[in-house]
Amino acid sequence: MISGKEMIATLLVVDDSVENLQILSSLLKDLYKVKVAKSGEKALEIARMNPAPDLILLDIMMPGMDGFEVCSILKSQPETKAIPIIFLRFLSYLLKMRLPKKCFIICKISLFTLFLLTL
Repeated sequence: MISGKEMIATLLVVDDSVENLQILSSLLKDLYKVKVAKSGEKALEIARMNPAPDLILLDIMMPGMDGFEVCSILKSQPETKAIPIIFLRFLSYLLKMRLPKKCFIICKISLFTLFLLTL
C-alpha cells in the first residue's frame, strides 16, 4: 500500500483489432489499469516501461510480429520474463492448432487461454 491507497493491477491488452481492444478495455477498466497495444512491437515497448504490467493479455495472430514471437522475446529478457501472459484467441482457431505444445516450447510458460466469444 502506498499512502493508504490500494494498488491497482495494470493489464496490457495486445490485439490488432481495435474492436477487441475496446471491448476488453471497457470490460476491465473498472477493475484494473488497462494499457493497450495494437502491435507486437508496441507491446514490447509498453512491457519494458516502468512500472511493467502485472499481466499481459496477448492475441496470437497479428500481422507482423505474432503473439508467439512477442511471448518469446518477453520471456528471453530479464526485465519482462516474470510477467504472466494469457493468450487470447477465438475457440474455433484454438481447436484447429496444437497450441499448448507450441506455446510451452516457444514461451516456456504455463498456458492459460482466455476464450472470447462474440455474439
